[in-house]
Amino acid sequence: MPSSNRVLIWDIPVRLLHLVLAGSISTALVLALGFEEKDPLFVYHTWFGLLAGGALAVRLVLGFVGSRYARFSSWSFSPRALIASVGSQLRGERSQPEAGHNPAASWVMLGMLLLVGAVLGTGLAGGEDLHAVAAYALLAFIGLHLAGLAVHTVWHREPIALSMLDGKKITPDGVALPHASPVMGLLVALLLAGWGVLLVRGFDAAAGTMRLPFLAQPISLMEDGEKGGGEAGHGAGRDAD
Repeated sequence: MPSSNRVLIWDIPVRLLHLVLAGSISTALVLALGFEEKDPLFVYHTWFGLLAGGALAVRLVLGFVGSRYARFSSWSFSPRALIASVGSQLRGERSQPEAGHNPAASWVMLGMLLLVGAVLGTGLAGGEDLHAVAAYALLAFIGLHLAGLAVHTVWHREPIALSMLDGKKITPDGVALPHASPVMGLLVALLLAGWGVLLVRGFDAAAGTMRLPFLAQPISLMEDGEKGGGEAGHGAGRDAD
């Protein structure tokens, strides 16, 4: 299929949120898995997790009020469609690329969004075991996502990862977005910047805490709450040994 058939599918808000989520989650996972709990860099994994949480909240809103392919209603969650799509690929049948997410991608994307919320929620609640389970499950879904990108790239001869940079995909005629939603993109950028400023201003690396104006207590950024006591977050509510 000629490259001239690449048309606008993902608008600026979707691409911006995808980049922020991918960057913050990847950084949080690297810091959490690559450093010991007492390492000074470890506290930053929660900072990046909270940044991802803000981006997740905005992405969920766009799932209902965003552009055509950003909305969850455009995603395909039919088990029958999923089986048919995977089956056709296993049989070596080439199908027409879909404008938005195909059935497999829809399920993987939903799983990743839910797991990001689960990782953040269990981390803030101090449920370390569940936090680890959710984090490794998220890693598995990220692996599925990357595998799907690789399969699409080879199967359809299209570098699909670039679509989150320029917003374009090879698709059937007549499905392109009319514009890239620059005004909404600016609003999303301002929301993310504002959230980032709150996180920077509330972050206390020495104490290992995060203070946010809408929370009565600071959030502990340490797994066992070593620095400071009584905070919400990692290790909160646990009895001392």
